[in-house]
Amino acid sequence: LLVTARCVVYSADFDIALSADLDSPRGRKTSAFMWRSICLICLKMAIFAFLDFHRFFEDMYSKLFVVRNLLILTVGSVFLVLYKISVNLTDRLHELVTNPPMSAQFWLDMTHQYLATAELIDTLWRKTGFSTAVCVFFAFNMLNAAVFCALGVAGAAYGHVSTWRPFFWAFNQLLVVLVGLYLMANIHSTCSSKRNGKNSVLRQARQHCGRVAPHCYREHRMFLEWVE
Repeated sequence: LLVTARCVVYSADFDIALSADLDSPRGRKTSAFMWRSICLICLKMAIFAFLDFHRFFEDMYSKLFVVRNLLILTVGSVFLVLYKISVNLTDRLHELVTNPPMSAQFWLDMTHQYLATAELIDTLWRKTGFSTAVCVFFAFNMLNAAVFCALGVAGAAYGHVSTWRPFFWAFNQLLVVLVGLYLMANIHSTCSSKRNGKNSVLRQARQHCGRVAPHCYREHRMFLEWVE
């Protein structure tokens, strides 16, 4: 996970995308989002650590717990930056197709811009191996949660007083997975979701069906096919 995160950070595409995002009108919102997210992660870690440990560094598990949280904070920051860049890119497409000029050239340009955006997101997530590493990390979290639940059930069967701790650990593992999967799914939802409740690029472009001028119908249809 750290290796793939390093590949992302040292990627030229990442530098270009991040610089363009920070220089755009959404740059301030991206910075505010990152500050809030990191503060929330640190607060969550502090609360969970306080509830779980009374004295730090007196056993090996507590030491590993601190090291693991530092790694999660580092990789989580990269994850959140990639998420925000990806969502901002799709939001930009959404704004362009909301009130478009009905011309064939516009829809051709939108198709080219969509393909370039999709290629950039694919490069940042998949080609760097970061998305695969994140999925493996989530799988280990799910496995750990199952093991902790089994320990909790076994402890409860023997009437141990501290049986709440394994369930607490399992909840901590599941919370990371659920939040991460939601954010990853949200990237796809902002682009290709067909649900009416989602303001996706695909849904917004479909709103123009029936109102597209005949001379640009084919280009509009081609854009829809690529997004789908």
